[in-house]
Amino acid sequence: MRTSSAKTRRMPYSHADAVARRAAADQLDLEIRHWLRQKRSAKAEVVMRVERMETTRLWEFLGCRSINAYTRKLAGWSASTTSKVIALARAVGDLPLLRAAFFEGELGWTVCYLVSTIATPETEAEWLETARTKNREELADSIARAKGEPVKRQRTFDMSLSQHAKLEAGIAAVMKEKPELDRDAAFEVLCDRGATGAGGTHESRTVIFTCSDCKKAVRQGPGGLIPVEPAELEQHACDTEFLDIREGPAASSRAVPTKVREYVFARDFEQCRFPDCTKTTELELHHEGGWEMVGHDPESCYVACKVHHGVRHRGGFVVLKLGRGQYRFQTVPGVDGAVRIFGDVDLRLPAKDRKRFKKAVLKSAAEADDFPGETKGRVVSDDVKGSAVTDAVKTDVVKADAKADVIKAALVKDAVKVLVGLELKVTHAKQLVADAVGRLALEEQTVEAIVTHVLRTMPLRL
Repeated sequence: MRTSSAKTRRMPYSHADAVARRAAADQLDLEIRHWLRQKRSAKAEVVMRVERMETTRLWEFLGCRSINAYTRKLAGWSASTTSKVIALARAVGDLPLLRAAFFEGELGWTVCYLVSTIATPETEAEWLETARTKNREELADSIARAKGEPVKRQRTFDMSLSQHAKLEAGIAAVMKEKPELDRDAAFEVLCDRGATGAGGTHESRTVIFTCSDCKKAVRQGPGGLIPVEPAELEQHACDTEFLDIREGPAASSRAVPTKVREYVFARDFEQCRFPDCTKTTELELHHEGGWEMVGHDPESCYVACKVHHGVRHRGGFVVLKLGRGQYRFQTVPGVDGAVRIFGDVDLRLPAKDRKRFKKAVLKSAAEADDFPGETKGRVVSDDVKGSAVTDAVKTDVVKADAKADVIKAALVKDAVKVLVGLELKVTHAKQLVADAVGRLALEEQTVEAIVTHVLRTMPLRL
């Protein structure tokens, strides 16, 4: 039944199921990327031939009155799309790097067109790198700023005749009220009035009934009360209102103190903190580690869109705690133990400074001499003094050993903390970490590698 399928998707994944799904996801992702690249390469061939059709005016011999009529009949392109395609085909002749990326299917034609509007032979490498690291909208914003032009957004809406008539009537009413405004400004005023709630707003609610004795939860469904799975209940419990009606009417209270919730949403600029997610609607507050374990510590809470919040509670991806307020988002380990890192997030910083954390980690790793646990002035033993090694070298060797011991102790301590955050007992976590350290090579011993080894070798509920 359809209801049963929806119910299954909301259940937490077992470790074995998560690993199998990760392997299937990797394979399907590989196939999609292959065919997407093939499609882009084919589109590049089409683009170059359309430009040739226009240059030679061969469309006249096919009964078309223009190249626009030809492409509209053949591919359903608008006149704007056709003009951009032709401009791109002519631009790549002077931009060899862009041409290669276009024909190899690395970048789609719309992204290549945007790059062609600003790149020169001297700057195309820089703009191609920008195109690889940004989505199309972000790339368009960067190009507009580089040109000194206003940043714009293009949105397409499908409306019924009645809806379109109401929109036009609303714009006309604003222009009649404020004759000094043009059509675009009138539309902006109309949007402002809607955003401020002039017409009234209603926030949707999901009401869940929980038994205080058995802890089972239900909610209203199409045919009556339906059960709520534990993962879904945990998701709602992260950011909800409680109403205890056991003793009659009572005031509701929030699961998260209002000041904490407002602080977290402001810190995260009301945007999902999952790396590269730009969702700013349907947002919820998530407690990393469970609200019963971490309380309402702002550095353990972050904003998540409804989709990523639900996937997190079902164990669809892993979040490792790297330090105070520092987290790494990654996939569930695959069959071979490999993981894909989505990115790192530092909740001590505003969301706009996400990249600063990664740079700080790389810098601290490179500056080994600044390691705070370094032991200085350690005395070299007498038997070492009698060797052929100079005193300076002996001192450096001992200091290096001391540093390695301190680093190893810090790794073990941090790995145990991560596992305790995943609801393991301290003694059990220490045993697992000690086993992982003994199995991993010295150069492979990092907090992420240790924790990943533990997660891969035991059925852990995420």
